[in-house]
Amino acid sequence: MNLEVLKNMSKLFSILFLSLMMLGTAQATIIGGEVHINGTANANDPTKIVFSNYYVSEATGDFADTISPMAFPSWGSPVTMQELVFSSLGALWEVGNYTYTLSSVEGAGTDHVSGTGIISDSSNTYENSTAYFDLHMTGGALTNLSFTTSTSVPEPGTMLLMGLGMLFIAGGAAVRSRRDESLGGLAAS
Repeated sequence: MNLEVLKNMSKLFSILFLSLMMLGTAQATIIGGEVHINGTANANDPTKIVFSNYYVSEATGDFADTISPMAFPSWGSPVTMQELVFSSLGALWEVGNYTYTLSSVEGAGTDHVSGTGIISDSSNTYENSTAYFDLHMTGGALTNLSFTTSTSVPEPGTMLLMGLGMLFIAGGAAVRSRRDESLGGLAAS
């Protein structure tokens, strides 16, 4: 190997090392935990559920730091609830810094409604996070409403592996090209 090839390989490995360092620190912080909300619901209309007098009865994980759960005899943090209209999805609730926006709903018009949505944090401490909701009613009366954030974490490792593969392919092609040039076309004959 000549000196020029070694210099180029050294540059390539330096770039690779710096890329690894930068990608290794780019981790998103998702919201983790669970929120249980209590109150009254009217599900007499099969197209929607109307909520009233809602408050947080339990908050775990990251939610516990900013949302006060119910402490007997007082209520927990009040929750601003919107109607859950099955035909048009949108923001469902707000409490503290958090807003929950529906993405999908299953079981519309039944005593068990579930689905997914996005919890966003207005303080920008956390990334928007996927959350699953579960709502149980008995005869139109709400018995349980909970929201659990997804435990899946974005995979920066996938992008890292793709980048490494492309760097090695490009590096191999550059080395081969320079080797062919240094041989002066002898490999072609």
